[in-house]
Amino acid sequence: MKRFLMRKILMPFGLNLELYNPRPFTRFLKESKKKNLVGIEIGVLDGWNALDMLENLPIKKLYLIDPYMAYTNYEEYNENQNKSQQVLEEKRNIAIKVLKKYEDKIKFIRRFSEVAINDFKDNSLDFVYIDGNHQYEYVKKDIELYFLKIKKGGILGGHDYYLCDESKKSNCGVVKAVRKIFPLNRISFMNTDWWVRK
Repeated sequence: MKRFLMRKILMPFGLNLELYNPRPFTRFLKESKKKNLVGIEIGVLDGWNALDMLENLPIKKLYLIDPYMAYTNYEEYNENQNKSQQVLEEKRNIAIKVLKKYEDKIKFIRRFSEVAINDFKDNSLDFVYIDGNHQYEYVKKDIELYFLKIKKGGILGGHDYYLCDESKKSNCGVVKAVRKIFPLNRISFMNTDWWVRK
């Protein structure tokens, strides 16, 4: 029944349910068997990855950080994607609907991640998943700021970690930032997810 309803929601948007199986980051967290997880997703967009986490992990609280604000130096994995303010508002409304069932476990924070950081104490989080602006300086800043907020043994990771095309500069920011901060032997990755343990 749940899968039928998900398909019904996704079909008008031309989206495939099979794309929203648990991402490797979520599967890795699930295998850790930790309970009452408190975490953050940076870059929520339409909420499908957050839903994936909430359905597959024993989450106590998930903070969803996304300004939903159009700005000129925003880089996403699809450079042709429409990023107008109207589209971002529509994405936010989809996220609210998609995550309604879990409204007691989530908190939307409609701010940029470098501002929202002040809401969290050091060593207070079990995980942070980064999927916001993909430009190098933004990814690097998110990693540096939020790594401090993770408990020892917690996980920092994100999306869109794969070979980049230097000619198009698509997603090179993610790979370069992760590799600048962490040595290769600390980085785990599968498909397009990456993560490190603190």
